Amino acid sequence: MLVYSVARAEILFERENIRLVAPIEIENVGEWIRSEDRVRGTLAVYLSVNSHSDGWTISQGEIALQDSAARYPLKTPLFKDKAANLGRLESHQPLQLVFTLPENLDRSKPLKLLIQGGIYAWSGGKDSDRFCLTIWRGPRAVAVATVDAQGRVLTVDASKSTGEIVGYEFEILGIGRHATPNTRWSIRMPPVDKAEGKVTVVTTNGTRQTAAFEVVRTSPAVKLPEEVLVGVCIYPETRLTAEEIDKLEADGKTEWDGPYRRERHSPAFYIDRAVEEELGNLIVMWPEVAKTACWSVEQETACIGTLADQAIYSMTIYQRVDRATAERFGKAGRGRFFLGNNMGEFASYMYQSARSAQVSNVPQEGHLEACRDWFVHGYIAQGARNYRRSYDLVFSTSGSALAAYELQGGIDVMVSELYAIGAANLAYATAEMRGAARKWKPVYWGGWLAHEWQTTGIPFQAKEKFPLLRAGLYQQFLMGSSLIVLESGSQTTQAGFYTKGSGKRNFTYSQEPPARYRAEMKDFYRYVKKHPRAAGMPETRVAVALGHCDSFVGIFLDWLPQWAQFETAKKNHNWLYGTPERSWQVAQRVFFPMPAKAVGEYKNAWLAGSPLGQVDIVQIDRTTVVEDLHTYRAIAYAGWNSMNAKIADTLRTYLERGGRLLICLPHLSTRLDREYSEYGVADLFGNGDLSKLLPVRVTGRKTVEGKVGVVDKAFGVPTDEVTAPLTGANLAQIEAGPGVVTVCSDASGAPVVVRCPVGAGEVVMVLMWEYPGHPAIAKLYAHLLNAFAASERGDVFITERGECAPRCDGPETASISYAVYADRIYLLNMDTRAPRTFDLHQSDRVRTVTLKPVEFLEAER
Repeated sequence: MLVYSVARAEILFERENIRLVAPIEIENVGEWIRSEDRVRGTLAVYLSVNSHSDGWTISQGEIALQDSAARYPLKTPLFKDKAANLGRLESHQPLQLVFTLPENLDRSKPLKLLIQGGIYAWSGGKDSDRFCLTIWRGPRAVAVATVDAQGRVLTVDASKSTGEIVGYEFEILGIGRHATPNTRWSIRMPPVDKAEGKVTVVTTNGTRQTAAFEVVRTSPAVKLPEEVLVGVCIYPETRLTAEEIDKLEADGKTEWDGPYRRERHSPAFYIDRAVEEELGNLIVMWPEVAKTACWSVEQETACIGTLADQAIYSMTIYQRVDRATAERFGKAGRGRFFLGNNMGEFASYMYQSARSAQVSNVPQEGHLEACRDWFVHGYIAQGARNYRRSYDLVFSTSGSALAAYELQGGIDVMVSELYAIGAANLAYATAEMRGAARKWKPVYWGGWLAHEWQTTGIPFQAKEKFPLLRAGLYQQFLMGSSLIVLESGSQTTQAGFYTKGSGKRNFTYSQEPPARYRAEMKDFYRYVKKHPRAAGMPETRVAVALGHCDSFVGIFLDWLPQWAQFETAKKNHNWLYGTPERSWQVAQRVFFPMPAKAVGEYKNAWLAGSPLGQVDIVQIDRTTVVEDLHTYRAIAYAGWNSMNAKIADTLRTYLERGGRLLICLPHLSTRLDREYSEYGVADLFGNGDLSKLLPVRVTGRKTVEGKVGVVDKAFGVPTDEVTAPLTGANLAQIEAGPGVVTVCSDASGAPVVVRCPVGAGEVVMVLMWEYPGHPAIAKLYAHLLNAFAASERGDVFITERGECAPRCDGPETASISYAVYADRIYLLNMDTRAPRTFDLHQSDRVRTVTLKPVEFLEAER
């Protein structure tokens, strides 16, 4: 829901139900001009249109003041060269018009404003007959209050306010106030049916203007399916004769960069075959399927209805239809079987080149909170709103593990593009989606398996190729994904030109690679139908925190800057991935290890086990409440975090209620400029007084002297092996309060790692000034993470044969992905070539289990 509230200002002109697509002339403009305007030689006014739920624009044409003798143009043209219009402008978005006034302006001549190109509705929806044009001058407060369709976040945006503004004061009645120089404030939607508040803008001369607002909590419009959905994609395909293909190729045309396939069918053929072969209960249609199938809207609607009659769901991707058509699709799907649209890789600029960020108009502000807020509330939220004009459900598929931010921005369901870029580590990317869904609700997510395009280094005929897909499918089932889609391969191949051993060509429906893809999907769907997944979610006793303002996409890329700040990184290399992001590599090696030989002779960039059990990635930021964390007995930090009072309060409550926390000194820095080397005590939360979390005061820096020894045996830290690299590294000097126990110390006795009870919980803290991805700290932190998680194991866990505690580096267990549900245990060997043997512990029982390559086992708990 989106609600505009506008304060009255010095209104110069207002007209309702303006005539669109026609020149606009406004009389008596001379009355707007003051003596100070004449002295300054300019008239500055603001113009906006209340376009309701639509956008608006001004078409190319002259905008000028004119009298009977002359025209007075804008001081600075609004239109870019050859632009047909100003682009899409949101409702109430202000345009400043500054006109040059001559010294000898004759006030006796009637002056009027001409907008030659006229105003246009951007989409031409139902509200385009009641647009309202307003022109004013000076300060004007505008509050735009929005609540996403799932009722997660209330955002109040004052960026459409005008005037020389120096500050904004936000207030939500019964919740609190917030004064800031920033134009936007967002909070978790309060547990009320209606939220009321106001925004006050403060100008340079002390003038204050207030706009009040109220917004109603929304309820999800669509109930998500309860059964696990297994799907394949249908792509557009044009039937061509041999002669037509010869001509196309003679003209230098290609298909998926290779030669045209000679066997061709209509999309309807592929849909029918997918249904007949029982490849799944979901059909995903790519753009132009209807066009190449020669369907009318009625025929496309009938196709959705026919699928629904067979209890088969359907959805589109990268599609855009008007609201009326989408509603027809929904009705044809019996109000249940048409799911809506997937907006695809809308967030791709986060892991692509500088050019992608430039095209997406990413501000290069060099301020972490501003970057994060623009991505969530400016970029993702706008994309979600655009699609929601047509669809009740909006999905997103991104090659990154940043579902938390996309859901926060208004995406309903995240379906990460697994095998790709930041979602290459299948287990990590899925754990991030699961943690995000648990926080933001609904607890529903999916995997979009881009196996064909992302494994081109492995030939289709290789023994490992399709077991690699099988492992991904079953791991999605095991980890709790509700929607599992094969991106390509079942219809025809698309990446054959790039796939090793394919002769730079693609394969048709009847050839072996597509047949193998279909066989895998058929077998997997048969299993899903026969073995309904256990109810509820898998047990996750441990989580890793996605810190405040961290945009780690899921993979370490040394050329990639946080939040796509490419221009900022040119001036400050700290914005490039560095030690904070290497800390995520440490966490991934512990909780989501990828055995080197899991894909035989080919590099394993995808398959990870879960030897320490299921672990979530949970976003902890200013929107987090302690109820978001109650699932987890223990939480560890890894990558970037900018600490603030709200987060510290939440963590303190979590600890007092019995939670355990593993954290490092840099995670308590408040810096928002990516400075993580040259920072000091004053940059820490509480100016070094950490008593909010544990009774420790940081007083300065020193270097680690001599060898680091183990004082407390609680974590079984092996001396020398993991502590030797610490010698000479930067260590915090501290004053420790009551209850603080030293775990490790240097030769001078200075604590390196401490632990302390807090309420019913415990904090474990590494006192090094560097992030734990630093080479001197990485081994120690990996050991602490392993010991921390192992101590929280439940009554079901796995170990190497004959051992009693789980570990991340076991030669057998590192290949095992397992999940514990209320009444069931799932185990999967992620190795595509070798069997793996390990011990399964269930309370007091221990049994040795051997799983063949990519064998999936279901056992009673």
